[in-house]
Amino acid sequence: MVKREDEHLLARLQRPRSISLQAEPYHSQKNQILTARAFGEPSRHHRQNHRSLSGGDGPFSSTVNTLIPRATTSYTQYTGDGTTAAGWPDQSAWSSFEDLWSANAPLMLCSQFSQPDNSPSETDSVKSAISSVSASTGVDNRFILAVIMQESSGCVRAPTTNGGVRNPGLMQDHDGKGTCNDAGVVQNPCPDDEIELMIQEGTGGTDAGDGLQQCLSQAASDDVSRFYKAARIYNSGSIDPSGDLGAGGATHCYASDIANRLLGYTGRSECTLD
Repeated sequence: MVKREDEHLLARLQRPRSISLQAEPYHSQKNQILTARAFGEPSRHHRQNHRSLSGGDGPFSSTVNTLIPRATTSYTQYTGDGTTAAGWPDQSAWSSFEDLWSANAPLMLCSQFSQPDNSPSETDSVKSAISSVSASTGVDNRFILAVIMQESSGCVRAPTTNGGVRNPGLMQDHDGKGTCNDAGVVQNPCPDDEIELMIQEGTGGTDAGDGLQQCLSQAASDDVSRFYKAARIYNSGSIDPSGDLGAGGATHCYASDIANRLLGYTGRSECTLD
């Protein structure tokens, strides 16, 4: 008899990448996301090799979306176990949520998915939902925003992907119910409660798979590396035995892309690991 834990691991390994942004899939190689690869591809933990719709495995690297590079910051490729000793940024170096929001909100577009862009009201709902879900789950609101951008570029009508495991919504979560673009059915406008459900499922998990909250627990670390490890787990379902967040399956650049997003970088991913 297959244990539920084994089912979850298999599902993660089958999960596609994120759809996020980049004109060339940042995550595209992975489970490619719908987004162009401006930053990186989103990943789909619980998916095969969940790739983000955004690019690479998230907007950073997504194949569809292209992020607009910011002249104020440059991309740094991080490798190793996610610790500051390995050169990864400390949480104190992350930009504030408001600064990250100001930089990313204008990039929450849907044209890469051939869908109407977010309305100002829909984008405001994304921000409100992030704040609400962060408060209820205890997950840093900046981390949630970074994953949303990596996975779908913040497009509320990001399409549902399926690379063996269904990944819907803003965070391309594990077979969740929240989505405004599924099986050809598109909601415009996307209801506030649907937007919050997408972010709740990606952060707090679904009946079928883990969200960021569970991935942070699985990271089993007390330092900032827990966020980078959790990002890798969300993308691929596990961390390579070597401990290197750029090794193993799924989107190799995923964790590095997330780290750069948290520092305020919104340009094209320059990671060469994928």
